[in-house]
Amino acid sequence: MIWQADEGRRAARRAARGCVPAHERSPAGRSPASRRRGSAYLVILGAATLLTILGLSGLLAVRIELRGARTGEAAAKARVAAASALELALLRVGSDDLWRKNYKHDVWTAEETVGEATCQFKVACQVDNSLLDHEGHPARLYAKARVGDATRVYSVLINDVEVELTDFTHNGDFESGAEGWDNVGWWDEAVCNLQAVTDPRPSGDLCLRVDNRASNYAGPMQDVTAVVEKGKDYTLTAWVRMIERADSAMFGLYVETTSGGVSPLYTRRGVTTEWTEVAATFTATWSGELDRAYIAFATQTTTQPFLVDKVVLTERDGGTALVIAPVPGTWRRESGL
Repeated sequence: MIWQADEGRRAARRAARGCVPAHERSPAGRSPASRRRGSAYLVILGAATLLTILGLSGLLAVRIELRGARTGEAAAKARVAAASALELALLRVGSDDLWRKNYKHDVWTAEETVGEATCQFKVACQVDNSLLDHEGHPARLYAKARVGDATRVYSVLINDVEVELTDFTHNGDFESGAEGWDNVGWWDEAVCNLQAVTDPRPSGDLCLRVDNRASNYAGPMQDVTAVVEKGKDYTLTAWVRMIERADSAMFGLYVETTSGGVSPLYTRRGVTTEWTEVAATFTATWSGELDRAYIAFATQTTTQPFLVDKVVLTERDGGTALVIAPVPGTWRRESGL
């Protein structure tokens, strides 16, 4: 009995101190309260980890979306830049009479920076590996633009097309009589009479008869100041016929400047009493400011009457020229270039 009382007192003291006998402890050596506290900690840690993962996933998604938006914007800019570069390339190649010589087959030009885009273009013959072999061979013109990581390439088929050049004369066929033509030649005293006649003529209904000439310099003239540009080449053609005997027709482009004087850019061609086509090319050049430019016809030695018809003034040689033109329906976007 004494032993049992002592054991009771010891159990009470252990309970007061929070001690648990070994045979009453949990298999893991911890009390139920301790296990509950550990479980709560793990739940909180797991939830925090899950929230962190979700947050990082959201941030990554935003970054991917922003990167995609930037890529899409760059691609759109590259697409617009490539299309514009192709238009510019068409203009450059089309304004170069020697483009088949000046550009190498399938070789990109040097890079050019326009705004955010870096652009290049090239020309590739579609028949062989040379642009020089034949003018009639079609070629494909490519333009490339790069913006950031985005690159776009467009192309179009081009070919030489013969077109009629603009005639800068007014009433050069004299179907409206002498309208647009003056009867004063190179100098004011070189006057003459101008009359539209029906026969003889090379074509059409009328031609121009020039008679009562005060000197061999007297002849028809027309002002072309508004159309002539310094440094450009112009071709003047006409049909001329002498009335009495053979002589040399003098014709050309004449310029007057504010500094005074006349600069004749003329040539001579032998003409008989039969209709003769004459032609010459001149480079419009002068010093100082241009005051007036005109075309005129005269003779070298005689003051005899003569006939003129079908007067044409154009740029370059003749009434037609080969120009670059895109082939309809061949514009396309390229890939892998």
